[in-house]
Amino acid sequence: MRKQFDTLDFGPIIPMGPSDFGKAPDFPRPGEHPRLMFTKDMIPNIRKALDDPRLENAKKAILKKSAEEYEGILPTPYYHEDGLKGLHNYSRVGLEIIQAKAFVYALYGDKELGYQAIDALQNYLLTINIRFIYCDQCRYFGNIAYIAACVYDWCYDLLTADEKRSIIAGTINYTVAGDCGLLQTDDPLFHNYAVVRKMEIGYPPKLQSSFMGHGAEAQMSKHYMAGAIAFYDENPDWWEYVAARYFNRFIPERNVLFECKTFTQGLHYGNVRQAADMWAAFTHKVLFGKNPHNDTMLDVVKSVWQMELPDESFWKEGDVAVKDTRETASLSLSQNSLIMAAIYKDKNLFAQRLWKKPNIIGNFASPEEIIYASEVLDIVPSENRHEGYSPVHYSPIGPNRMLARREWDNPDAPAVYMKGGGRSTGSHEHADAGTFQIFYKDLLTQDAGIYDWCGCLYSSGTVSHNGITVFNPEKAGTLDDRYAGGQVFTYNAQTLEDWLSEKYHTGDSEGASYAIKDGKTDYAYVASNIAPAYDGDVEYLSRRMLSIFTESKEFPLIFACYDRITAISGDFKKSILLHTENEPEIDGNRVTHTNGGGRLVASYLSDSELDLTSIGGENNNRVINGKQIPTNDFRGEWHTLWGRVEVSPKLGNKTDDVLSVMFVTDAENENNLEVKQIFTDGILGATVMNNALLFIKDISCPDNSYEISVNGEGDMTYYVSGLTQGKWTAEVAGKTVELDVSEEERFARFTAHGGLLILKKS
Repeated sequence: MRKQFDTLDFGPIIPMGPSDFGKAPDFPRPGEHPRLMFTKDMIPNIRKALDDPRLENAKKAILKKSAEEYEGILPTPYYHEDGLKGLHNYSRVGLEIIQAKAFVYALYGDKELGYQAIDALQNYLLTINIRFIYCDQCRYFGNIAYIAACVYDWCYDLLTADEKRSIIAGTINYTVAGDCGLLQTDDPLFHNYAVVRKMEIGYPPKLQSSFMGHGAEAQMSKHYMAGAIAFYDENPDWWEYVAARYFNRFIPERNVLFECKTFTQGLHYGNVRQAADMWAAFTHKVLFGKNPHNDTMLDVVKSVWQMELPDESFWKEGDVAVKDTRETASLSLSQNSLIMAAIYKDKNLFAQRLWKKPNIIGNFASPEEIIYASEVLDIVPSENRHEGYSPVHYSPIGPNRMLARREWDNPDAPAVYMKGGGRSTGSHEHADAGTFQIFYKDLLTQDAGIYDWCGCLYSSGTVSHNGITVFNPEKAGTLDDRYAGGQVFTYNAQTLEDWLSEKYHTGDSEGASYAIKDGKTDYAYVASNIAPAYDGDVEYLSRRMLSIFTESKEFPLIFACYDRITAISGDFKKSILLHTENEPEIDGNRVTHTNGGGRLVASYLSDSELDLTSIGGENNNRVINGKQIPTNDFRGEWHTLWGRVEVSPKLGNKTDDVLSVMFVTDAENENNLEVKQIFTDGILGATVMNNALLFIKDISCPDNSYEISVNGEGDMTYYVSGLTQGKWTAEVAGKTVELDVSEEERFARFTAHGGLLILKKS
């Protein structure tokens, strides 16, 4: 005997009202069910997938989950000390059981399971009571709304008119509309993580940004959209509002953002921000027959795989909430690869998925994973999951980021991350224009920030990265005593127009170049003027980074970083930062750091005197102005680095030039390379091995000619940075080399003997 529910218990159906975002597209599948994530025509293929030996365990698990007894009646809310901390009675497992019952009914027609899903969902809606959950409770209210939409759509032919009304009304009143009811609490962390509204985006969903932040996550694109699709026949009000905002705002803005072909919102957020976009793309492909997004969406996912390091960990980018970045592949990236492989039938991303999930999906798979898997079973995966991946990945739009490695599939190959300056999205992206990280056998220098909270002035700030701080003494003591002279941290860009404004402008390209031969990188170079990121305290800041991948097994990488810094006052302290896992050795102007199996040696060269200061050790590794910045223990124990080295020119000059020349070698290798500084009035450079690294200081003088003596025997490889567009000649040791410099590169490489080099604009 089924339970009888009183429709009045679910409250009224509150209309969203007229759209604030224009007109929604015509709904493509009225009267047809199922239509949320899959259609009737897709069911045979999904059943076929579940009969595939590769999904045997997944089938057993989903059938077992659907057979569990569950009424959906939740207990009185209680305080959770761990897991989903807070005062609530939210049950993820309960929702999984309800969804599994509805899914198995849709596939196999077991009406008893369908009725169980409908009844359990109604009980769940009537008894849910989330007073607060520490971390973004809209996600949990939203997930309930999503499961309600799944049950409504997948069990549609079993629903009575009263049940349809009850589910729609209950979804509105108990999951998306209004407040959660708790206005205050004695818990000290409540004010950081809880909000009064159930859905931060509101009801109707017109609040927050559609471009970045929580509003651009699953609230709109998945939670509300699922209801808009499922409820359309009885309540088209949701589609007319939700789809209008999504198709008129979300999609055009995403399509521009995807042109950056990179994801900068932190590895932790791939399964939050990327996954929501991909769910929507797949769902709308089912609805309309095509993905409404540009195909550059595929490039964004592949760009995250480009961040993989030779030891199968990942570069740190933005907010990262896992101690071991290897987990990234098992979490969001593996899931996202499956979705995109399903949308695009992409054999490379299918291979990436199989790397972590050899049976395509795990022993317990969600209905969503089973649906995605049914779309990829006939794909023949790439033999090598890195097939088609270049050893250099350059994203000139947006962050102006270059990832370079010697080669793929070689655990002993060095790799470098170089982030220039362009445009930041804010939010979980850090204030890290003009920064770098270096890997050889292990991370030898990296981003020292840990995700303790969004916008933390240490973790998100320039001070925790291998960047540059320019300290204005008049601002000392500001930002709650956490002013460090770094770049301005920007929160969520609200719209595309906002993102394109000066507020999110972090730099201008001054050139980029790289060369690949026989699948191996020879060199990679990226340069930017990142002064726009510094809130008016810096007139000009050219950071130019050059990675040279050598043929030497002993010294496989040389990295050079040239900085020309002009502050608005000579009294501003300029500091070039190097973060280390372990305590480094400082000998004069040279710093040595060993981590794992690798060693990094950095020499700092300048026309003026430099001061090298180490700041690190226990209770001294997150220091701003002599004060240790504590971590937020809400996220648990975190691995933090030893600290940093600050390299600072003596005060007095508005403009200072510093060249950092680094090389890597094995930890046990006691040999070092000789780094010799060379300079003239217009060039600061160095020779190392058989390379001459030359950085023209003032790139605003296109007609200048330069002379510099370069000592060396035999052929030297010259790398010249800061050349303007046009024809140049390089005369050295009786040889003349013609150089054709493009506006995009502003860089040249050529081979000649050592001697007096004369550079002239033709």
